[in-house]
Amino acid sequence: MAYANRRARPTVFYGICGEGLGHYSRATVLIQALLDAGYRVEIFTSRRVVALCRKKFPDCLVHNVPGMHMCYLDSRLHLPYTTWNNMKSIVHGLTRFTLITQRARRCHLIGIISDYEPLTSNTGILLRVPVIAFDHQQVITECAVNKKMASSFHRGLIRFSNTTTYPRPSARIITSFFHPPWKKKRVNHDRLLIGPVLRPHVLNHKTEQGNHILVYQTSATMASLQNILDMLPGEKRVYGASETITGHHLLSFDERRFIHDLATCRFAVVNGGYSTLCEALYFGKPIICFPFRNQAEQEINAQYIHVSGFGEWYKSDGDPALLDFSGFLRHEEQYRQQITKNRIPCGNGRLKKYVLEYLNNVQMR
Repeated sequence: MAYANRRARPTVFYGICGEGLGHYSRATVLIQALLDAGYRVEIFTSRRVVALCRKKFPDCLVHNVPGMHMCYLDSRLHLPYTTWNNMKSIVHGLTRFTLITQRARRCHLIGIISDYEPLTSNTGILLRVPVIAFDHQQVITECAVNKKMASSFHRGLIRFSNTTTYPRPSARIITSFFHPPWKKKRVNHDRLLIGPVLRPHVLNHKTEQGNHILVYQTSATMASLQNILDMLPGEKRVYGASETITGHHLLSFDERRFIHDLATCRFAVVNGGYSTLCEALYFGKPIICFPFRNQAEQEINAQYIHVSGFGEWYKSDGDPALLDFSGFLRHEEQYRQQITKNRIPCGNGRLKKYVLEYLNNVQMR
């Protein structure tokens, strides 16, 4: 449909958490689908994701807003530093509230999608604009996740974070490689649980079983990494490690090279970050997990890798002298077969279909 001016064209505001690249990766899939369907999209994000979005979507307005930041020390989420940083972001975010309200008045805003970006979702609720909450973390609070997988304190923290990020969303979309039952057993159309959302470069890459091991650690403070690398057999291709690591192949991050090395590795050694776990499973790779301590989402992800039969998990701050990978190596082929047999399919198609139908219904009201 042609529109006489940009203001008349249906617009969607898209908030993206700027911490890490997982939120950005899945946002690119949905933003492109919205653009292809004729919507105008304005993006609100923070940190390095601002530059990435401006390069990826040159025709979209990209706004730099304050965003949350996780602080890690010795393979643990440092709660005091993280809390302090995020409180500052909230204060600075209040000054950007006016930006979103002004932008809303200048366009035909029909909805807001937030991937763990609180400023857009909270503003949408105040403006009475439909808000779609879309991420992975909601699986912990909306689904019946095993309570023993994280302490009540850490589960309480993520419940508080989820609630303040999305106070009253109009709809929830949860992407996950594990699918527990919903906590509230009601039939409605305002929630959707789908498989992993994967970027096209991952979907288009063929998988092979090579001889190298891919190691990806996003925190350079993991003190036991040298011991882990020394204990594992064969060639290791190591991303994200400190330069103090010796005797192994250290690589600077390059997206295409990383995906190739992941698609062709023997198995992967990663933390509990959701996106990398999903990409490894898509390529059928057994996984060794070292989740950051005090980070409930990563600890739960890692334990579901274990209970699903996809690999093993270990404490990232445990005694290196007690590490033993013999069990993993002995069952490596069984993990590979279990992944091939039981992994949850890619959720890209269901995501696009649901969002486009939802926005179409909003316009029909």
